Amino acid sequence: MTSPEAASSRDSAPRASFRDSLAVYLQRRVLIVMLLGFSSGLPLALYVANGRASSGQTKFVLGLGEASVAEALNPSSTLAGSSTSSTAAATLGEGIQPSVIFQVPTLLGLLEGVGLGEDPTLAPVLPLLRGVSTITAGGRTSGGIERFKVVLGLAGAG
Repeated sequence: MTSPEAASSRDSAPRASFRDSLAVYLQRRVLIVMLLGFSSGLPLALYVANGRASSGQTKFVLGLGEASVAEALNPSSTLAGSSTSSTAAATLGEGIQPSVIFQVPTLLGLLEGVGLGEDPTLAPVLPLLRGVSTITAGGRTSGGIERFKVVLGLAGAG
């Protein structure tokens, strides 16, 4: 049994805010451990590179093979110049440029390709994901007000 003094000191102890709790997971050492833990569960080799693009810009790249890392550092085309990006910007509207463009069928193909399509923890979520074609998000600041918009594209029946 806990003494009344111990219970009252525990109740009066300052609680960490959600932001403080989240900040722990954003520390470099914790991120590295999470990355290594994630990659150890993949059935393929995960390549991590810190390099420079042909433009001289520093990039941190995760890839599923050396070729994917090389392509990320020196891409043959950019997302900003693609029809996907212009479609995403039009979908968001209000002059918001996309910061996230996520094609859900590609993710599902990856999950199934590495054998996770039958995973019991993912099985309840997969039917929901099959109903979504894209996730597009972006934000902007105007007059001191920050806005962030997320748009889900629904997959057609078929």
